[in-house]
Amino acid sequence: MEKEKKMSIKEASWLSWAVLGVYCSAVFTNNLAGFAFASIANDAEDLYDISDNELNAITLSTMIFPFVAYIPAMWLSDSKPFEYSFYVGMLVNFVVRWVRVFFAIEGRSGYYVLLITSICSALAVPFLTVLAGVVGVRYFPVHQWGICTSLGMISQIIGLGAGLVLSPMYSGNIRGMLLMHAWTFTVIFCMSLFVLDLIGCMTNRQVKGVPTSSMYRLLTAFHGGVVSSESETNADDAEQDQEEPFLNQQDEVPSIKYRAALRLLFCNFAFVRIVLAIGLICGVVNAWMALVEEAAPKSMQNGIASQLFCGIFFGFGTIGSVMTGILMDKWRDYAFIARSAIGLSTIPVLVSMLAWHFDVAPLVFVGVAFVGLFGFGTLPLSIEYGIEVTFDPRCPSMAATVSGIVQASTNIFGMLITIATTPGNIPGSDSKSIPLAWMTILILGGILLCSAPPTYKRLDHERAVSND
Repeated sequence: MEKEKKMSIKEASWLSWAVLGVYCSAVFTNNLAGFAFASIANDAEDLYDISDNELNAITLSTMIFPFVAYIPAMWLSDSKPFEYSFYVGMLVNFVVRWVRVFFAIEGRSGYYVLLITSICSALAVPFLTVLAGVVGVRYFPVHQWGICTSLGMISQIIGLGAGLVLSPMYSGNIRGMLLMHAWTFTVIFCMSLFVLDLIGCMTNRQVKGVPTSSMYRLLTAFHGGVVSSESETNADDAEQDQEEPFLNQQDEVPSIKYRAALRLLFCNFAFVRIVLAIGLICGVVNAWMALVEEAAPKSMQNGIASQLFCGIFFGFGTIGSVMTGILMDKWRDYAFIARSAIGLSTIPVLVSMLAWHFDVAPLVFVGVAFVGLFGFGTLPLSIEYGIEVTFDPRCPSMAATVSGIVQASTNIFGMLITIATTPGNIPGSDSKSIPLAWMTILILGGILLCSAPPTYKRLDHERAVSND
């Protein structure tokens, strides 16, 4: 029997929660700009003198160009320390935010700056988003991985929602919105530099194999150099065994290399079904958010309605995702939770989409509240479910890779569905036919997710090892 990958912590320390807090804050502020122009489409088109499709190109760039970076981001996140991938994404997006402030002013030239910076940001985003599943595996015990992944994914999605809600407040002042994006991101970027580096200082002598932080090197430079030699570490082994280490340490070298493990993922039919299902479901959500004003019925074609819609959806969705994360950690029966979520959200989907079709705004708001409550958590659920069905003790940790593949699927389908359901792109399509198409796709995705088998390889392996 394969020897278990040993976990060196029993309960997450406050340092683990600090890392998760930094990560959630970073992806939240990063995603504020994701769909920011969707709820002020008319203002943006007037300022930059562009058409609907040109404006949609900015949103679509955030779905298309991440594909270029997903594979290197997944490899870096699964094979190197958390900070490597994290700061690649943060540095690029820090530069992007301030370039927009100074150069994306108005007119066609401003639009081209906006489009180019959107592409640059999209290339860097995977280095942040794929870490949602990695934080739990690296820093938390197994019984908290579900809630950790949920919080990481919630932060990303709420960031998109917050951008949609806040944007109408900057109607007529788009440069002010860009400045807000830049300053909020800068504050979190500086906080992450300090917090993660400080954690590195505090845990330097407790964790084997963790590079000495830059702040630690600076602080110890005045005392004759950095204290990080292997001999001193070995001398402290007895003391370390009595302390609570910060990172989950893996004692074995996997017998299957990364590229071979990647091939195994795509040969796993259960995983492929989960990926396709969540792509269809979240693809519709991406299109819904991107076209929240353009495809809205007449009674909802205003900034206040867009704010209310997004606020309700993401507010109730946050509650639902936290509940899903707790249930994942408590039960670890991912198939049952997925089927329950789809079952409970089916009627609200029908209500909200038909109300959108017939322009009954109050029912849209009621329906979307329950869609968020019951269905919002399917994205983090699909990541943990994917990790579970693809687990192989011979393989390296694939948490970032599974997360990246799942999110890439949502981008692919989001891009295709957004293009197909943009009013006017398909002859005869309008705000009445679009919600019916969305509803059909959501039902197909739900059926596909419910068909995924209850295969729990990671859980079975843990039980086998514990009984050995």
